[in-house]
Amino acid sequence: MKAADPFTGAWLYLPEKSNSTGPKLQRWIQYIEATAENLRVREEVVVATGQSANVSLEAKFDGKDYTVTGSSLCDEIAYTRPEFRKIIGKGKKNGTVTLRESIVASDDGATLTLIFAIFANEREIMHGVAVFQKESV
Repeated sequence: MKAADPFTGAWLYLPEKSNSTGPKLQRWIQYIEATAENLRVREEVVVATGQSANVSLEAKFDGKDYTVTGSSLCDEIAYTRPEFRKIIGKGKKNGTVTLRESIVASDDGATLTLIFAIFANEREIMHGVAVFQKESV
């Protein structure tokens, strides 16, 4: 039997282990299905003000742009997977890069660490590290 991909699962944001120059988050959960070639993500994000977003995407790890729905930040994203436990993403809005992210799965499969930078007019306006814990579903 083949072992599950280290990114596959339901991941709950841990604010006490994360830091960001952006708004505080009330809740962030990611549902990820990954294989060596593909990635499917559904995110539920709620900021402290109560605003929420439901983001979804399906992409291949080929560096090409794929559609993102539900995000005010980007309308397309491209992913590569340089290592088994590392994914690199670059999001765009109207053809301009608005997001760069690196996601690493821990060796024990219990934690994801997302390092990100958000851009406006080619200037970084926000950055941070978001840590997620795998939830049993």
